[in-house]
Amino acid sequence: MNRVLFFVLSLSPFAHALLHESTYFSFSPGPFVDVRSKAADHVQKASGLQNLSASIIRLAEKVAQDWNVTGIGVGVVENGTTIFAGGVGYADKGAQKLVDGNTLFQIASTSKAFTSMLALIGMEKNKLDIDAPVTDILPDWKLTPTDTAGTPTKLLTLRDLLSHRTGLPRHDVAGFSAPTREDLLARLKYQAMDKPIRYSGEYSNEMFTSAGVAAAATFKHGQTWEEAIVDEVFKPLGMSSTYPNMSSVPQQVRTNLSKGYSAGNVVPGLDIDVSAPAGGIVSNVNDLLAWVKLHLRQSAQLVNRTVLPGPLLLKPATYANTLKGNTPFAMYTTSDEYTLGWWSSIVRQEEIEKEVLIFHGGNLPGFATNIGFLPNAGHGVIVLTNEANSFARDVLLLGIVDLLLGCQATGCVNYTPIYKDAAAAAAKAVEAANQALQQKIANSKNKVPKFPLSTYVGDYLGVNYGMPGYTVNLKNAGSGASEFLQICGPLLADPQKPWATNCLPLCHLFNDTFSFAPPGPECSKAAVAGALTVTFESSSGRVNAFLIPLEAAVAPIVFPKKGINAPTSLPAPTAVAPTVATPEKSNALTYSVGSAVGGVVVGAAVTYLFMRSRKKSQPLLSDYHVMS
Repeated sequence: MNRVLFFVLSLSPFAHALLHESTYFSFSPGPFVDVRSKAADHVQKASGLQNLSASIIRLAEKVAQDWNVTGIGVGVVENGTTIFAGGVGYADKGAQKLVDGNTLFQIASTSKAFTSMLALIGMEKNKLDIDAPVTDILPDWKLTPTDTAGTPTKLLTLRDLLSHRTGLPRHDVAGFSAPTREDLLARLKYQAMDKPIRYSGEYSNEMFTSAGVAAAATFKHGQTWEEAIVDEVFKPLGMSSTYPNMSSVPQQVRTNLSKGYSAGNVVPGLDIDVSAPAGGIVSNVNDLLAWVKLHLRQSAQLVNRTVLPGPLLLKPATYANTLKGNTPFAMYTTSDEYTLGWWSSIVRQEEIEKEVLIFHGGNLPGFATNIGFLPNAGHGVIVLTNEANSFARDVLLLGIVDLLLGCQATGCVNYTPIYKDAAAAAAKAVEAANQALQQKIANSKNKVPKFPLSTYVGDYLGVNYGMPGYTVNLKNAGSGASEFLQICGPLLADPQKPWATNCLPLCHLFNDTFSFAPPGPECSKAAVAGALTVTFESSSGRVNAFLIPLEAAVAPIVFPKKGINAPTSLPAPTAVAPTVATPEKSNALTYSVGSAVGGVVVGAAVTYLFMRSRKKSQPLLSDYHVMS
């Protein structure tokens, strides 16, 4: 694996803005695409009414073909009854092993709904108050003292954490590089906010991990989130083939694990055990049908549907929190809201026949997933793909929802061109940004670093971000090649050990700004907009610190050089001022401009940077800027 390629893809601030939750190897739901406003332009008349199950299979096969997905697991519930459980394509293309209802997938950020369910169970069993401060449960839990409006963050509640409305942006580099869950929580107090509390949607894996720790703490003394989620959710629902994280999957059933793919190439999985409450669960279609049916039974009590036999985990009044929108947060429409671990989106506008889709997507290297249910109609859909950053999971889920709501009689929407148009528009924005960067490099008067390379060598401290520091040293490629700088530290360069120390080369771009790339004449020519950079700050002939934009929503993080007091003129890791707007408009703006692009688009742009240095046997890891 090309570690440099992995790193630049994973940490690109431009990719953050472009992919929303689908950034690098994170896990989240996906970028906002306003599909409902465009749906009327893509209605296709049905060629005769078909059996619903046959229509689902045909649609899944077509989506897999349109989006080059190796395999898809699909589960469908109609009126509380399973009508389809299986898949199309391969779980392991090399072994020609087909996807079926027992194929295990990493379900990524769809895990968040399980963490929310655990918190609600804690409300009933342990008198957990999700509207009380988190510090009532976790006294040592701390963010920066105030948000961007001066409100004390100690007022944040579990509901805030589970609703993505804390005002804290992703800060996934700090979270994913944490070797333990305790380290992840300890780093939070160093991370800058970029919005006021309860202002608008601010997707955060770290906040869901925090919520998982808090919820589990209310059960048996010392119980982990993993133990609590098994005891309180998996076992009561009979989900015996579902595991809280990858390391808990028994060796004897690992033959059922699907491989993960990107553009048809197998990609290594990601160790996210530390952040498992936000996206670590491993499951299959058959087990997740029990999960979806639980929600259909629970919601039936609230919408006057017949409650079918099966276990209930919550009283109606407690479960109602699952359906109540807490945060304006666009995903399929500008009016979408985030509830507790789910999105809520209106899929039928007619007042007489209004229908709400409760859903959540997820992304991890090699996997893109989506799970949703219709509480009024009593239907549910599970889509598990083994293709990184694939919009297939959205196209297929929305298409099956339309089938369940009877679109065959009037014409069904083809969602593929809607998402491909959005991806094309985002690709155009990427190209424009790349051209602007090249122009900036060409116009720069400083074609070489300000100082001899040895001046930049030293240890740089992570005291401003609660992380270990970095070391910059000189490296010689040998054979008469000139020396170059390399940086060593927690660079997320190894998906199996994202917290490990790795070294990557630095290539000079302009002034005292370097990119993570092999040095040489092609470095600046192939630089990609948004790829992570290191900018050194100096005064009086000495280097004092470097800055890295590890979180796109806030100012670059300052790493002062050991033994030198950084000048006060260096920016602190404070928030970038938010656009003044209503929460709804602010959210729609954040996630609509250039956000709808899959891994292939940004991956292709960044891949070009390292094509010359990549061994032909290595896959193009365009999926490592996933979310989810």
